Amino acid sequence: ADGVEEMAMDAAAPGAAPPRAAMLKSGLERATANTIAAPVAAEAEAYGTAMGGAAAASAAPAVLLRSDFKATAMFVGKAAADAQGRVRVSFNVPDNIGTWVVRAVAVVAEKDGVTRRFGNAEAKVVARRPVSLLASMPRVVRVGDTFRAGCTVTAVRDGPVTLHARFDGPSALRFVGPTQKSVTLRAHAPQEIVFELQSIALGAATVQYMAVQGGESDAFEHKLSSLGLQEPVFMATSFAIAASLVPVPWDEAMRFPEAVPGSGVVTIVAGVGRFPAVQAAGEGVGQHVNASISERGYAYATDLLSIVLVPQVYDGYSVASGTDVVERARTLRALALRELVQHSSGAGLLELPRSRMRYPWTSLSLNIFGVFVWHRLQEGSRTPLDYNAHVTHWEAAIWQELEEMHLRAQGTDRRFPWGLLTEVYFAYGAQPPPANMVPLHFAFEALIQHVDVMSDLQRAMLVITICKRHERGRYQELVKSVTELLYTSLRVQGRTAYIAREEGSAHAASMETNALVLWALLESGLYTREPLLEKLANYVAEGKEGHGLRAYYSFATKVSVYRMMALAEYDAARGSAKPHLALTVSETGSGSVLMQQRFDAAARPPANYHSRWEAFAGPQPSVLQFEAVGSGEASVTVALEFIPNRTFASPVYFGLFVEKAIVVLSGPDGSGVPYTPDMRLEAGQVVKVTIQVTTPDDLWNNVVVVDPLPGCLEAVDPNVGQSVPRYPRPPPRLRSRRLVYDPMMWFPYDPERWAFPSMEVHKDEVTFMARYLRAGSHTCTYEAVVVTSGLFRVPPTKAYLSTQPELMGLSGSHSITVADRK
Repeated sequence: ADGVEEMAMDAAAPGAAPPRAAMLKSGLERATANTIAAPVAAEAEAYGTAMGGAAAASAAPAVLLRSDFKATAMFVGKAAADAQGRVRVSFNVPDNIGTWVVRAVAVVAEKDGVTRRFGNAEAKVVARRPVSLLASMPRVVRVGDTFRAGCTVTAVRDGPVTLHARFDGPSALRFVGPTQKSVTLRAHAPQEIVFELQSIALGAATVQYMAVQGGESDAFEHKLSSLGLQEPVFMATSFAIAASLVPVPWDEAMRFPEAVPGSGVVTIVAGVGRFPAVQAAGEGVGQHVNASISERGYAYATDLLSIVLVPQVYDGYSVASGTDVVERARTLRALALRELVQHSSGAGLLELPRSRMRYPWTSLSLNIFGVFVWHRLQEGSRTPLDYNAHVTHWEAAIWQELEEMHLRAQGTDRRFPWGLLTEVYFAYGAQPPPANMVPLHFAFEALIQHVDVMSDLQRAMLVITICKRHERGRYQELVKSVTELLYTSLRVQGRTAYIAREEGSAHAASMETNALVLWALLESGLYTREPLLEKLANYVAEGKEGHGLRAYYSFATKVSVYRMMALAEYDAARGSAKPHLALTVSETGSGSVLMQQRFDAAARPPANYHSRWEAFAGPQPSVLQFEAVGSGEASVTVALEFIPNRTFASPVYFGLFVEKAIVVLSGPDGSGVPYTPDMRLEAGQVVKVTIQVTTPDDLWNNVVVVDPLPGCLEAVDPNVGQSVPRYPRPPPRLRSRRLVYDPMMWFPYDPERWAFPSMEVHKDEVTFMARYLRAGSHTCTYEAVVVTSGLFRVPPTKAYLSTQPELMGLSGSHSITVADRK
């Protein structure tokens, strides 16, 4: 089906397209040739005039189209032979022109009913008409293209043949030059006859061709889509509005860019709180624990400790205690507390149950996390009384191992890991550790002197600990300097911001670090109203953990709990954990109210508003006014989606830099020459298209590259035929009884092995997708065949992030001239 039919089918399907998408599609259908930029239209018109001048109208006879097309002309399931062993069948030849293959299979059954002998044969039947046509048309064209297309004519006898061309119904194309041509054919010698056409509007055209030789004729029709010069683009801004009892208006001005009329859509999305992200993280931890117990019969201690804290985080939100999500979490917490008893020993906390470990082995980080969970439960008054003895063993194991580290560092060049001591104090939270366990050289005052050797994660833990112990006034300068260092390390990326791995790095620190930095900035009280804090909360809510092996181990559940707690702290500080907020959005020019929404529960879904640009049309920029009354914080995104009405010769950068190069292949080894605008291609040549995407930051959540094909090219699908893996895969490892292979896990620092592993070839575009792009430049390539002559626009390639489509880039655009095949 052509593009317009696909749009109509999508619109007719219940729930198939959201309102914004439906508006955009219907706008595309209404756009006309007037949307072409003047340089493009002038260039196409000049080329069309040179190739044949104005269209010449000519009368054509009635078109009798072939319509009976079949893949199987005849099938006889069973036919008995006569006395001479012959079987006769007959069939009507459909309208297909070509060669039919007749296959017959004969079998002889013996007396016992079992087939013992068989034979087969085949013959060919050529189906032709006195005059027959074969389409010679491009698969798609784009607005402004001027091209030569038609059909191949074959006749069974010598003589003149007249070919008529016309459109059936309204058309997005027009003929440039005559619509009737006569040629003299030799019998059975195919000859291509082409006409000059030009795409003048978005939409479709049904082109009908009819060949007449004497009293014989043949005809066919071809539906051709006329597409836009480029893909729709998405621009957005996001901000947070704090509610108050006295409304304070927030004004946001919009100036609409130059766009294809009817293609622009305004979208406003508003929501309160991060509970959906908190719930998703909690459900993920619960599913992981359930899967581990069902498949292995046990779960790791880290996973069990993580699920213990999930219900307590939920309790901070206005979520009914009887809901399914809360009850599931409480059931799993009770199960985890019972299971953890099997992981505790006199040596400390064990990752596996005692019955599955021949030699009890414990780790410092596991015992620290156990103490952290215990004290968080104490803050919520939910500690099981029979756990005191177990926690005492965990604490003793911590201080004993720290003391051993301290002794090993004495008299050597090895430094004592003061950062680990920071994690211990962080685990205790507001309560100081037992005095009888802490040596003098591990006092909190000694720890403060070594803040310069700590990581950002440990510095965040130190700030949280100081604030929890209510000693912010005592260490005021330290808290101020550390939080300033953390806040100035933020890098903005669209609607999000993150802590860099190190100063000047383009790579994000671990999700654990980002979550605890968010928590620390909130606890300090120095940056609670800074705009970047909301973007950092967005990043933590996305929840993407680094690359490599880290995300495949059980302590990912520990990171999920840190994320949940940091987001809960953010919502509590903003009043969004239990909101009572009324949001009103209006347009000041007309005074119309666009959105009125109340948010009285943390789990309420976001509110959406969609409208065409025409609703805001005016000589001055439209101003949107936002008012939030009550308590809580509304997160708002205002987006513009549209098709620009012109292309640019240079790349357009909105977070991604995209470049495209075309090489004309000339040798079997893949060698060739780069295409330049002054070159003329020839139909039948093969070109190689290389797209380079450069990103200043690591990108998650699927980076998509869409390369719309010009009307003269047809992409070669590499999936057709045999394919050899570019890199041999290592043997997959067994994880929870499932074989898992991920190139990002095996080759985390070799992007050539995993960048853009997914490629799809369509008649109008080629798309690539990468789950993750490391900061830097990445390329993807495909080959295409030059199939149609004329003057064509090369649409810009678009790359964007699926979760934040405003992070995007467009390559430059130019023209391609294709000469007729020699």
